[in-house]
Amino acid sequence: MIETAASDVKGLRGSGSTLDRERRSQVRKICIARAQGYREVLITVLVAWIDGVEFDPCNGNFYECSPRAVFEQGIRPALIALGLKSRKSGPLNVAKAQRTLDEDWARSREDPDTALNVVALLKWAKQNTARRATPALHAVLEELIAEAQELSELSVAPPTALSATQAANRALRLIELAPNAGNTAQAVVHAVVSTFYEGTGACIDELGRASETNLTAKKAADVTVRGPWSRRLHLYEVTTKIIDSNRIRDSDESVLAHGDGANCVTWICRMPENVEGLLLDDATLLSTLGIRHEFVDIRSWLLVTMELLGEERRDRCFVTLIRYINDGQTDRAVKEAWLTIHTGSH
Repeated sequence: MIETAASDVKGLRGSGSTLDRERRSQVRKICIARAQGYREVLITVLVAWIDGVEFDPCNGNFYECSPRAVFEQGIRPALIALGLKSRKSGPLNVAKAQRTLDEDWARSREDPDTALNVVALLKWAKQNTARRATPALHAVLEELIAEAQELSELSVAPPTALSATQAANRALRLIELAPNAGNTAQAVVHAVVSTFYEGTGACIDELGRASETNLTAKKAADVTVRGPWSRRLHLYEVTTKIIDSNRIRDSDESVLAHGDGANCVTWICRMPENVEGLLLDDATLLSTLGIRHEFVDIRSWLLVTMELLGEERRDRCFVTLIRYINDGQTDRAVKEAWLTIHTGSH
């Protein structure tokens, strides 16, 4: 469904242009909103209607279309395959366990204006889903295609021949300018660790999303280094936020559930400001449930590891990091922050 509709839009056969000015304005506001999840909710409902599911999300029947399954198993993979940005799962985030998408729901959300636009569009389309759902979906896809084209223009080539200090400072600056809910720091550390272990026979688990807990994602840590026979060699947790006892407990649960016997976690964070509420041994260590947590300052860690990599491997490290920055799923703020850093360095 998504593939066909996107093909229609790209071929200028889409019917989004048949929407009146008010509806197109609502679609645009939903698609460009910084608050995430709303356009994904809208797409989910429209696709379900087009597929023939009879339900009224504004009157207590949202979950009759199995929204999480529809989005995660059908819509998200299709958007990614088409090179269109897929943000947070709307059914999981802004409408979790929410059976009624009405004005009361909208006013309780982080961005009530955007949520109210979603409700208005859904009520309008529900009046005649056979004639209105497809044009509305095409209008959304037109916005996503335009967004993808804009983001592609922000792509950059990886820097070369950086000194260790230059490399560390640029990575840190990117994390500071565009933390992206913790995803930027994880991407930086993942790129460094992946490069560091090149040629050792170890492999690094695929980069995940910081918005998803490790336990939910069924992984032991943010960055996992595996040795032969998939045995965990090293576990890294990456954050620039305050680390409290709840966060440690979450880590313990993930390690015990998915760590295959691993008993040591390295936290790459801001020291000492991120750990001021923890009682640490020697200011860097904490042991809980038989798991040893070691805390390392991200600034010092980056400087040391960039030095150990050497110039050739630093170049390869930034190839990996730039691949993440240029990816169509990476937030615009990250791309714009890197352009600021890159152009300011000349």
